Amino acid sequence: MCDALGTLCNVMITIGAIEAQEKGAVLVKLVRLAFLDLMGNEIRSVRNIASCSVAHPLSKYKGVARTIENILTCLSNKTLDAVVLGQLEDALEGKGEFSALPSVLTKGFVKLNRDFNGQLENIIGSEKRVQ
Repeated sequence: MCDALGTLCNVMITIGAIEAQEKGAVLVKLVRLAFLDLMGNEIRSVRNIASCSVAHPLSKYKGVARTIENILTCLSNKTLDAVVLGQLEDALEGKGEFSALPSVLTKGFVKLNRDFNGQLENIIGSEKRVQ
C-alpha cells in the first residue's frame, strides 16, 4: 500500500501536481488517509458482527468483536493505552483471546500488518515510549 502511494506521489511530481520537496508531506497525508479508510471499513465490519442477533453463528464472538472494535477505534484515534496496546499486539500475533477466531474478525489485523506494517510498528513503538 505504502509503495503504491509512493509511486502515486512520483506520478504527481512528474505531471506537476506537486513539487518534489512536497513529496514527503503528501505521502504522509495519503498514508494517513488510507489508514483511516481501512480503519473505518474494519470498524463497521466488526461493529456489525458485535450487533448480530443471538441466532447468528457469529453471535458467540460478540464480546471479542467489541474488543476488536475498541482496538481499531483507539488505533484510528491514536488513543492507545497500555491495555489496548497489549490487546493490539496479541491480535497481531493471534495470541490469547484472538487465537481461535474466524477470519472475518481478524482480517483487519492481517490487512493492517500487510499494508501498514512500518507505520504500525512506529505507532506501537511510540506508544510504548510514552507509557
